[in-house]
Amino acid sequence: TGVQTCALPISPGMADHIRKIITAIPHVVAIDSIRLRPAGMHIFGEVVIAVPRTHPLEKVPAIKEAVTAALAQAYPELRFGRRRTTPRRLEPRR
Repeated sequence: TGVQTCALPISPGMADHIRKIITAIPHVVAIDSIRLRPAGMHIFGEVVIAVPRTHPLEKVPAIKEAVTAALAQAYPELRFGRRRTTPRRLEPRR
């Protein structure tokens, strides 16, 4: 007997749908990158989002959790290795 593997395919519109889900979350001002790769019965993902530079640092983990919860509801097979945030200047330079 051999080892059987089954890799879930990544649908062509999955990254776009993930982008829509994430941008609907309050305080997410941009998505810098989304990476997806199939691995057996799961899809592993990494996202880098931007939050306002003026947003309190202690509230950033709640934004990350909101991203994870929203994506887990839409894609139960999605697992995250990394969710990173970067501060983003929103106001114009003077």
